[in-house]
Amino acid sequence: KAELSVQFKSISQYNAAYKESIKLLEERNLEFEKAKLYIIDLENQIIEVEYKLEQAGTKIIEKDNLLTETENLLESYHDIASCYEEISDYSSALDYYTKYIEMNTTNEKKNITSAYVSRGHLYWTLNDLINAEKDLRKVTEISKDCYNTRWIVYFLVKNEKYEDASMYLDDECIADFDYELLYCKSLILVNIDGDLNKAATCIEKSISIIDDYVASRIMSKSDLEKYLRLSAYINELKK
Repeated sequence: KAELSVQFKSISQYNAAYKESIKLLEERNLEFEKAKLYIIDLENQIIEVEYKLEQAGTKIIEKDNLLTETENLLESYHDIASCYEEISDYSSALDYYTKYIEMNTTNEKKNITSAYVSRGHLYWTLNDLINAEKDLRKVTEISKDCYNTRWIVYFLVKNEKYEDASMYLDDECIADFDYELLYCKSLILVNIDGDLNKAATCIEKSISIIDDYVASRIMSKSDLEKYLRLSAYINELKK
């Protein structure tokens, strides 16, 4: 009996050790899978940057039938800036966006709004709000279409300048898919007009759009948080 007891104890310890080994192996595999995904993501970023650098280089080296060599060089500045932005070298990105803007300012045929938008967002990222606002307002001076005005609306609402934002927000520009403009409209209504019913309608529509994106795995549930908070706040005000 004593021998059997020792043997059963050994088997039990073996089984426990075996289960622990399996658990550690599974954890190790999970970490390995995470590492693989991280490496794949880095590889994709590198490929994207390499592609942009190749495009930039092509524009510098090859002469296009419609562009002079100088114009090709100017075009490449935007791509080079984008590459630096991709690798988070914001200082260099700002330099090249600025070169692109300054050297194309007098060219009336050239649409440089995208460069102003990109530079404005970079200033915003760096918390240089004065220059960010200046660039995003400049975009609307060049072109007041819906695509260009949305950026200054986002910026002004984010910085709680609701009155100013309302002057740029055109209801016709709020497309069925633009959940962020609907969110902005809802905040403007709450803080200026006080029309809580319209504000509630806007935010609920915004949430509905994001729900569809979550269902399609384009966005995650965590992306809904600020919209749900605003919806709850409006409902509380309505009581």
